[in-house]
Amino acid sequence: MEVDPDRIVANGQLTMSDAAWEQAKSRAAVIGALATAVELNVPVLWVLFNNFCFSTIRTVGTTYFNNAYGTEFTRPDGTPYNPDFMLLAKAFGIESALVEDPANLRTGLRDALRSDRPYLLEVRTRGDVPMPRTGYWDIADFLRLGND
Repeated sequence: MEVDPDRIVANGQLTMSDAAWEQAKSRAAVIGALATAVELNVPVLWVLFNNFCFSTIRTVGTTYFNNAYGTEFTRPDGTPYNPDFMLLAKAFGIESALVEDPANLRTGLRDALRSDRPYLLEVRTRGDVPMPRTGYWDIADFLRLGND
């Protein structure tokens, strides 16, 4: 199935589902999904937005508790830390690529979709810019009003 990348990226905005860094690091089910995609040869594309932190949780922590502990992934010397997601994909026999420049996103998506195989596309994003949100998360109400 040929998918036109122009239908996926419009006005610089990605309009498909993503596997955010938070999901990839905190959910063991992702590992099972990688294996299943290879075993069944499902041409799934994971777009992993990687900002080296749990930015949403950090926002809650800093807003309500003045504390970002455990939400930024760094080595003891303060440099950013991450697993090597491309190496993880390779361990499962999955093709992968890394996009660090937004100008290369369209090409990265096109190449991933054309592979017609399981594929992980890691897109590095900035951890200092809040993630856009849609919908409603009642955590703010809970933290402001309590559990009563």
